[in-house]
Amino acid sequence: MVNVARSLASFLLVLQGLVIGQDVFNLTDPSICPADRSHHAQVNLTDRYVFFTLDGEDEVASRTCAINVKTSPPHTGLMLFIDRMYLRSGGDGCVDHIQFEIEDKIPFINMRKSKKMCGHVHSYSYDVDNGNMMMLFQISPTRPSGQTDRTHVKITVTPYKKTKDYARRRYEGCYKKSHYIPSAFFCDGAVNCALDADPRDEADSRCNTTPAPPPSPPPTTPSYDNSNTLKEYDNLGFESEDLRLGTIISVSLGVLVGLVCCVKRCSRVSRPSSPVSQDACHEMRLSGLPVHPSQREYQRANNPHAPSAPRVSSGYTE
Repeated sequence: MVNVARSLASFLLVLQGLVIGQDVFNLTDPSICPADRSHHAQVNLTDRYVFFTLDGEDEVASRTCAINVKTSPPHTGLMLFIDRMYLRSGGDGCVDHIQFEIEDKIPFINMRKSKKMCGHVHSYSYDVDNGNMMMLFQISPTRPSGQTDRTHVKITVTPYKKTKDYARRRYEGCYKKSHYIPSAFFCDGAVNCALDADPRDEADSRCNTTPAPPPSPPPTTPSYDNSNTLKEYDNLGFESEDLRLGTIISVSLGVLVGLVCCVKRCSRVSRPSSPVSQDACHEMRLSGLPVHPSQREYQRANNPHAPSAPRVSSGYTE
């Protein structure tokens, strides 16, 4: 059952490499790292990146191999990224280990190299600026007691250019200066901008072309102070009613006063002249103005012994 699960995991990993169009090399493959003898292998990269994997190695056989990984023009460098790794350690050193060296122009002497690595390693990156790397891998037959974790390795090696391809626009830059990789390597699930703190080729800002909208806030029901609102409208209604009632009373009083004045004036016209008006009539006679007959009749009735006033010719005969 364990062997079936291991075979299935290896098949899925190889299938992933086929889907994304990249190469996957298993470190237990005899053509890469055969058992019980030293071996030298060479891998040339052009426009692809590669995976080196090891999954659940628990065999007794030892493995010691040197894998030379080189890039070719137009690429000039290699970026290495250890996604996850566990190799056994014991005492003050490593039982199993892996190490990276940069091949210089001096034969058999590599001054630039990493330390021997073992134990649990995550998100480790290494830059090979000349595009020529030697990867040293060793599995020891010794099995330290008390260690039950199974060995596993997943390493990605990506070729890069130091200048951007402005003509074809086939390359995009990593956050690391002067590190350009093919645009096809972006957003494919593998970390290729290995030297970035947050690899740009898999960053959300680059891969999420249609970001999800922010969650909408929960609906809230606005609260109103009904008592204040009703009180405000009630006060407004009472003020309007008082204004309307005052206007009606003012108009009514004005109409009533006008009617009283009209009645008094009409009664004064229809009423006969008062005694006070006799002097006015006498003055009218003295001035030669005609006196109305009603005035003479009223004078005779109130003062029968008064002499009749002489008639003043009006200039016409009756």
